[in-house]
Amino acid sequence: MSKTTNKFAPDVRARAVRMLQDNEADHPSRWAVSTAVRFQAIGAE
Repeated sequence: MSKTTNKFAPDVRARAVRMLQDNEADHPSRWAVSTAVRFQAIGAE
């Protein structure tokens, strides 16, 4: 049995993945995409 737990609901996880995929072409790296999406998700820009 794994010690990791799912901290997020499946619908929240799916939305995050979709946001990453939608913004991938706009940024030079995965790090830049994840940072941009993180700020979008919390409402900051």
